[in-house]
Amino acid sequence: MTNHFISQITIPARRNSIFYSRKVLGLPPLWSLWSLLIGILVLWGCGGGGSTGSTSSLVTLQIQSAGLTGIPISVSPADTTGQTDGVTPFQRIFDSNTQVVLVAPTDVNGIRFTHWQTSWGGTTTSNTLQLTLYSDVVVTAVYDTGTCDGDEFLPNYVYNLTALLHWPGIPVNVYFVQDQYYTDSLRAIALAGFDEWTSSTNGVIHWVITTNPNDAHIRVSFTPTLSGNTLGITSFTYSGDVLLPVVDMKIRTTYNDTPLFDGDIQEIAAHEMGHAMGIYGHSDQPSDVMYPSQALGIVHYLTIRDTNTMKTGYCWLFLPGIGPSGIPPGPSTTRSLYCPKAR
Repeated sequence: MTNHFISQITIPARRNSIFYSRKVLGLPPLWSLWSLLIGILVLWGCGGGGSTGSTSSLVTLQIQSAGLTGIPISVSPADTTGQTDGVTPFQRIFDSNTQVVLVAPTDVNGIRFTHWQTSWGGTTTSNTLQLTLYSDVVVTAVYDTGTCDGDEFLPNYVYNLTALLHWPGIPVNVYFVQDQYYTDSLRAIALAGFDEWTSSTNGVIHWVITTNPNDAHIRVSFTPTLSGNTLGITSFTYSGDVLLPVVDMKIRTTYNDTPLFDGDIQEIAAHEMGHAMGIYGHSDQPSDVMYPSQALGIVHYLTIRDTNTMKTGYCWLFLPGIGPSGIPPGPSTTRSLYCPKAR
């Protein structure tokens, strides 16, 4: 390295005289000092001189299931916190480039495992999935519920969801809470959002308005404020993959003390109705109404991905010879989704 360095530089005569005078005086030559300095710098950069070293990056492995929820999944090795197996949905944190093996049960109460799906785009029909975690990833264990799977109506975002639920029958009854925040105008705007689902499915997904709260499947109320930038809340209970009455929906009507535009309220209503009809989770594309955040002032309408995801949840209404899923009922579970968020 040093000889190469000197061979590439022409040293003026005056510097040569200084070079040799240091040699005569018994001092180390300048090239040796330069070499020593470079060596110190290299040593420092390689971890010498008190360097603490580098830390590996972490990646998130999100594990969920489609068709069924609450599936026990075997995970090895343990993640950075010492956790291994879990019940869907759950997540584990690993060092980057860790090799992980996941094993899903081949049968759950007579419902068979069909394949693994990853957000990277890969699939395998083996119930054992091996991954090298080079980046964050969502993996989904897919089960055949006796209806159609997530590949029946494409494109969609079925495999991004925590679960795809449904009501046992259509139509469902919608009740509007007529409190101090209710107006007929707000109801009309919300219904325009709800009816996007009816129009996009050619009238198959629909509801009726009830004035009797005891008959309600879905209860809708308006509110001027919600916590932070939350624009809507849908709270629902389900057993197996079947929704149970009553789903509670709240639609925000103002933001930063300013009334929201009608188009923004309509989009919030369409988003909340997607959850109320069984879409438990969100799209991964901002152009879809079921994306978890909403750009106020830029109105989106249902996309083909939104529609196909809804159709998958009610596929027996669209495909001849298909029946509702045979997922056995279990303990009821209640969840609340605080979304979309304003952005």
